[in-house]
Amino acid sequence: MKKVRKTLFILASVIVAAIAGVAWFLSPAVPQGTLNKLTTGMPQAEAENLLGKPRETINFTWGSEPVTVWRYTSPFHSGLVDVFFSQDGYFKDYNYERF
Repeated sequence: MKKVRKTLFILASVIVAAIAGVAWFLSPAVPQGTLNKLTTGMPQAEAENLLGKPRETINFTWGSEPVTVWRYTSPFHSGLVDVFFSQDGYFKDYNYERF
């Protein structure tokens, strides 16, 4: 009987760990709660204190306006988060894409 209980405990532990791993992998590179703290017009320095350094910085034109995009990715999470700043360095918007 002890052996059966031990086997069931190990099996349950493996299942819980697998579910937690999948949930963690499917979470964004930046938690949603952190993204929710971004406010329109926030300076880049303040955003960096909140988000940390981006993995990549991209400069391009959005419509006719130059913008800077900070890209957050992680090999351990699915998807990416792009954070958009105006030409003068203030937060505009973000985009979270899953893949």
